[in-house]
Amino acid sequence: MQKISGFLGFLDPGTIFQKFRGAPSDGSMASTLDSASFNLEVGRLYMSCKVIAISILEALADQVGVDVPIAVLLGALPAGNTETATSPLFLLPTDGDERFQTEAERAVYDLLAVGRPQSQNFDLKNSPIAAIYFYSLGRAGMIALGEHVAAYQAGDLSSLELLAIPPADLVAPIRDRIVHLFQLKIEALERAL
Repeated sequence: MQKISGFLGFLDPGTIFQKFRGAPSDGSMASTLDSASFNLEVGRLYMSCKVIAISILEALADQVGVDVPIAVLLGALPAGNTETATSPLFLLPTDGDERFQTEAERAVYDLLAVGRPQSQNFDLKNSPIAAIYFYSLGRAGMIALGEHVAAYQAGDLSSLELLAIPPADLVAPIRDRIVHLFQLKIEALERAL
């Protein structure tokens, strides 16, 4: 995801679409470039939010042990993987249209909260942790947190240092969910033995 995010950061609509022998018309080309600019803005912000959420999970996993799968931390994917996350942890605010100032920000929040149009069999349709962070911190806050995430990914910031940066009310529910799932697994093991 980091590589895709970096790639999107350097893409230019004029590189993607070019005129050839006068086609398309100037108006059509301008419209195409505007659409590409919007889609790139949405893609960059969406991928940045996803990288931040995964990095927060990774930092939490570092506190438990280095090779802890996401399913152990947050539970397995819903059956069929077409569902969105419905845990109380993932109850998302529904006033995104009023909260965000630009069309791109609203589009990103919708992608994170509601999900992509097509589901994948390897991931949730939506990205609830990223949505909560984006809703709570806004674009500027996510950009600032993204700088710390980059330092964490480069090894210049420890997992504990990264976890101390976002507001505690954003980290604590995820931590509490992980603790709850571990308690359920312990109880299941005790019942089995």
